[in-house]
Amino acid sequence: KMMKIDSSGVAQFRSSGISAGNQVFQVIDDGATLFQIRAEDGNVSFPQAGAGIYLGVTSGNSANLLDDYEEGTWTPSVGGDTTYDNQIGRYVKIGNQVTLWFYIQINQRNSPGVPYIAGGSPFTNSSSITGSGLVHYFEGINNNAVNLTARIDPGGANINISGSTGSAATVANVNHDWVKNGADIYGFVTHYTG
Repeated sequence: KMMKIDSSGVAQFRSSGISAGNQVFQVIDDGATLFQIRAEDGNVSFPQAGAGIYLGVTSGNSANLLDDYEEGTWTPSVGGDTTYDNQIGRYVKIGNQVTLWFYIQINQRNSPGVPYIAGGSPFTNSSSITGSGLVHYFEGINNNAVNLTARIDPGGANINISGSTGSAATVANVNHDWVKNGADIYGFVTHYTG
């Protein structure tokens, strides 16, 4: 094992006789690993809780600390005994911001249902702000809506669907019979967990 600085000033760490899966560069303080780089995949990990990368600053500032990133799936539904042809949900969480995408294709709509998309965010929304989004394509709904919007209320996780008609003065929540057989709904919502 050795460290070498090449002619361009780049520091290189070299090892021999160690299998690829075991080649790890670590920075350790008092026995605790602060961060490590695994040679097999080049990924950097920060094992300590709350550890991350400061972006755009030369000294620590919690507002610039990226310490959380996650991608995953969830299963959107409209409740009741509804059967589906498609139930697709994806999310990305970066710090306290979560963006969810959903696609629901209903086969048979059965009551009782719910006036929102259940099985929403895997993360609870902030208690002080509302998440918002849009249903950017829909067909086969019971309400005569010009547009549909999506939101997650403070402290909640389900995605509420609101709509307006051409003559409506307000945008109101849709009722529990808002979708029918063969309905297609595509949309997204972004919310804040902090």
